[in-house]
Amino acid sequence: MAGENEEKKTAQLLSELHQRGVTYQRIANNLGVNWRTVHRWANGENQPIIVGLINKTLSQMLAEELAENRAVLA
Repeated sequence: MAGENEEKKTAQLLSELHQRGVTYQRIANNLGVNWRTVHRWANGENQPIIVGLINKTLSQMLAEELAENRAVLA
């Protein structure tokens, strides 16, 4: 199902952001939710209602994080 793939993508994006040092609080602030909500999404306890929009925002955050890391290394 497409929904399951989107939910897995949410967890993957959150994991990658967190591994790069982005806190759940920072992610939550960007999304306008509580950090505990982000934690629950990351652990698969529940999923965002508007998963497509959340994943788009998380992807943008990851792209920005990668761009910042490249700028630091350059």
